[in-house]
Amino acid sequence: MEYADILKVQKQRMRGELKWWPDFFYHFTDVHNAIGILQSGWILSRERAAGTGAMVKDNASRAVINATNAENKRYGRLFFRPLTPTQYHSEGYKPLTIRDEQINANCPVPIFLCLDAVRTLMYPGTQFAEKGIAGERHQIQQGVEAFSNLNFEKIYHEGPYGPEDRDIKDYRHSEVIRLDGFPVEPLLRCILCRTAAEKETLLYMIRSYSMRMYNSYKDRILYRPKLKCFNNNGVFIKSVFMDRGLLKAEFNDPEQRYHNYQQVYFNVTIALSYVRQDGSIVWFEDGSVSCNYSFARSVEMWTRQDLQYDLLRVNILFDQELMYQNELDMRETELF
Repeated sequence: MEYADILKVQKQRMRGELKWWPDFFYHFTDVHNAIGILQSGWILSRERAAGTGAMVKDNASRAVINATNAENKRYGRLFFRPLTPTQYHSEGYKPLTIRDEQINANCPVPIFLCLDAVRTLMYPGTQFAEKGIAGERHQIQQGVEAFSNLNFEKIYHEGPYGPEDRDIKDYRHSEVIRLDGFPVEPLLRCILCRTAAEKETLLYMIRSYSMRMYNSYKDRILYRPKLKCFNNNGVFIKSVFMDRGLLKAEFNDPEQRYHNYQQVYFNVTIALSYVRQDGSIVWFEDGSVSCNYSFARSVEMWTRQDLQYDLLRVNILFDQELMYQNELDMRETELF
């Protein structure tokens, strides 16, 4: 039996909305780290990413990292699946006062780099560990036979579980690992974004950094809302659009937010640059508003109608976190 056969069996066992999970292994990170990964061509180990400056945004829990031995920080790491316990605590922006005090992980704008599972397993040096390599207790394995004996029923388990199956939480952290990291090419199949606005942000960041990089990856950056891979908790931006001079940013459903019962406020800042086609800035303005974490659904800002410009550069921050960045082509709107 080969790796492809083993994964095919797992796909057949899974319900429809999850059948695609075994096709990939998943690197969960913040959108701000994408440029460093694509520019270097590697999903690096924590040790190398920190040493080279490739890790712009550290979204890991300090408690978990401090409990992980130094040797394990030399591995590039991929999850077998999305929707891990780590992702639950870190995904989406959460004001500091409502984050888990012990975990305190923070990944405001998450993305998944999805690597081809079979190619990754066959790449020299690839290993795997049930329950992951965080902390001290783990068993690193490699090879087809060891892979076939993994407890896939618990690794890919989704939904609630009883007290007799509490170790499912640990199995959901199972990882595919490799010393120093994984090459992006030829393993990367796609990059999944949580919302249309966050896809726009990633595309804009890459385009601003390098048109060559943009042309290489733009067709592999996807927003697929029907795929079950994000918790949609915390607060984040779903869409940004213009309506007759009014810029509007829509947030996710408040009922989905982590600890949405708490009366906590966060500051939203919208910064606008009015830009001509030659790149010159005609005008800059910004505005801020305090939003209730449990109830806020959107923010709005009127734009200048008395200026001649071609592009509207938009930056939206939650407190100090950049949540959206893009340039809107005003020549394609009703305004002009």
